[in-house]
Amino acid sequence: MKKKILMIANLYVRGISGENISFINEYKILSDSELFDIKLMSIERVFKPLKMTSNYINFILEFCRFRPDIVYLHNPIPVPSLWFILFLRKTKVVFVHHNMRFVCPVGIPIRNQKICINCANNSFSFLNRDCRSSDSLFYFVLYTLPYRIVSRKTNLHSIVLNNFMFRTMKSVCPSKNIVFFPNLFPNSDEKARISKSTDEFIIFWAGRQHFQKGYRELLNLKSVSHLPFVLKIAGELDESFKDELKMEIGYCIKIEFLGIISNNEVLKILASANLLLFTSLLYEGFPGIIVEAMLCGTPCLSSNFFGIENFPEKGLMIYNNTEDFTQCFLEYYRGFKTYNYELVSLNMNRILKVYTHEKLNYFNNL
Repeated sequence: MKKKILMIANLYVRGISGENISFINEYKILSDSELFDIKLMSIERVFKPLKMTSNYINFILEFCRFRPDIVYLHNPIPVPSLWFILFLRKTKVVFVHHNMRFVCPVGIPIRNQKICINCANNSFSFLNRDCRSSDSLFYFVLYTLPYRIVSRKTNLHSIVLNNFMFRTMKSVCPSKNIVFFPNLFPNSDEKARISKSTDEFIIFWAGRQHFQKGYRELLNLKSVSHLPFVLKIAGELDESFKDELKMEIGYCIKIEFLGIISNNEVLKILASANLLLFTSLLYEGFPGIIVEAMLCGTPCLSSNFFGIENFPEKGLMIYNNTEDFTQCFLEYYRGFKTYNYELVSLNMNRILKVYTHEKLNYFNNL
């Protein structure tokens, strides 16, 4: 008999976040399996009282109609919140942590590039004036506090996306039902064709103008701006930073500002790009853009963020400062015409197949 899984995600309204994409990919993988009967429920991530109330009522009605064995929950806010788990007894709940708010209501438990564990030791440290966000109380009520309570219930199972998050959660929460699994992605056999350019060196960067995403790290390219290459940038950047970027590095480099593009367009660019530049400064879960790049055979030059340790070494170089960046960049640049892009793709495909098999077994054995 198939297990019934109700998959719920609070999707970002604009539909362009990595969390949205990873949720949709996991839905495809689970629904293609013969082990499960999947019901999908997506909720727009809108913080309006009437909309939240309506969504929560719809969730309760859907839950009563479908009567799932497992509720698979991505992004527990704005609805349904973690509080509802207190009222479930027989139904198992699997909760995917996409960020660090189970420890810190601010969501970024790092100050001065060091881990801040105040919230781990004292749930009321959100009152600390040094916290970066004014939303601390809001997230404390909807996320950190309820997780501290419901994590003691045996029907709650938590999935974290990298070993750093796993170690942090284990140091904070008493629950034994915590496992590490990355987000799953379909294999690249039919997803993208590797068609790398050997005439010009193409670099791709995707993100938004937020300090966490390290967008100003793009200025590191100034150290190699004497070399000819093409820089393609996807995402929202304001005009002042675009002008700064063109002034600092654009006099020899061809820069293409693509704006907000679809995931299919991202895949097409990755299939032809010679290098992905990933610049996040703080924590990340298991960034889908790196996974998709490697599935397309594209190597990655990445900052040393928390979570990078879970990626395969083949096709990945990590920099800690501008000198590292320049050295790693030059190593890729000198060998891009003969680089074994197919090996990067095969290696990531192999790893994802193992994780997919293990994750399907995980749900089947709950």
